[in-house]
Amino acid sequence: MPKQSLALTAPADRALQLWFEPWAEDFTVPAGALVELHANSRVAGQLMFEEQEGRTVVYGWGGSTLRLMLDGRIVKSFDEPAPDFMDRESFGLLFAPPPAYGAARPSPTPAPAKLRRWWQFWAK
Repeated sequence: MPKQSLALTAPADRALQLWFEPWAEDFTVPAGALVELHANSRVAGQLMFEEQEGRTVVYGWGGSTLRLMLDGRIVKSFDEPAPDFMDRESFGLLFAPPPAYGAARPSPTPAPAKLRRWWQFWAK
């Protein structure tokens, strides 16, 4: 099973803003803190990164799952695998770009029953 583990350290003077695709979620690493990323997949690949203004986008690869650890604790877990055919280039074709950093988030509302999450379209 292909695995990748790496550590990212936030700058000492500011937090590190991370955005995760295809899971469309964010995480803020406190200033000076170290976060560990642990990715697993049954498909060969590796995490890819893109620097954007004010944040870093982390892209999983086909079949990958991801866990974030801070101070030895799991703080985020993306257990739903990315679709097998996904790679960095396909995200831009299938999904709109991530929202601008600092944009107001809509208040959470229940999704209509007829809508399905992205991973349910490829579920067997």
